[in-house]
Amino acid sequence: MKLNIGCGADILSGWTNVDVIDQNGVDIVFDLNAIPKLQLPIQDSSVKSILLSHVIEHLDRPLEIVQELWRIAENGCALVIRVPHGGHDEAWLDPTHKRPYFPRSFIYFGQPKYHKFDYGYLGDWHCHTVLMATPSIREDTDVVKLASQIENERNVVSEMVAVLIAVKPSRPRNKEFMAGFRTIYLKAIPREFETVINIALSKH
Repeated sequence: MKLNIGCGADILSGWTNVDVIDQNGVDIVFDLNAIPKLQLPIQDSSVKSILLSHVIEHLDRPLEIVQELWRIAENGCALVIRVPHGGHDEAWLDPTHKRPYFPRSFIYFGQPKYHKFDYGYLGDWHCHTVLMATPSIREDTDVVKLASQIENERNVVSEMVAVLIAVKPSRPRNKEFMAGFRTIYLKAIPREFETVINIALSKH
């Protein structure tokens, strides 16, 4: 099973499309903000791919929701999360956005991050790669300087996509299990799920 969660009008063929609004093409009508009182009507460890495209920034309880996605994910499931970069105006202009996200935000979805504290979060996703849409990048761009610019200036990165991999069983809350993630800078990030995965998992 492949899930397109919070699909809106972006219905994907061959996917199970999930949205809070019952409209043409939606396979499962479900309000993510009902989690954890309600679970998604999907079996444990049965999903191999999940897409959250400009959804998580609208949600009240992201940890509980990502934990629920981990419940239904099979080991090795790819979760692709598209969001505005927290340093871009788009992250702040929409009044329905609950919080901004930055590349390091996604390591909080893995158990090793909680070696010093405990929010009661039970899921475990390894943040493998973060792709950043950087329109100004060129072949001769110094990526070290670019990274510093992204950290210190606004509107350098418009959108980012995190590729996370489900880890089952979950890892211990041990700092030794923490791993860095790969960062890839692109002029624009492709829309297709499979293309994003191929870029993220490539060795170059």
